[in-house]
Amino acid sequence: MKKTIYPLVFCCIFLVFSISSVHAESLSGKTICFCEDEAEWPPYHYLKRENGKKTKTVVGYGTDILN
Repeated sequence: MKKTIYPLVFCCIFLVFSISSVHAESLSGKTICFCEDEAEWPPYHYLKRENGKKTKTVVGYGTDILN
């Protein structure tokens, strides 16, 4: 039974990695849009401050990862 499972597992793992690399390549140079709320969860996402006042620009770890 074990000999028949290993090729199937290998094929599934190969498919997952090959499909994910194709999708990652197709996003190269594209704009990705995402949404954050104003609840602010520092350091993950929060509104940028200028002169102590909130702006409409969301910054933080989440935006750094996407950039």
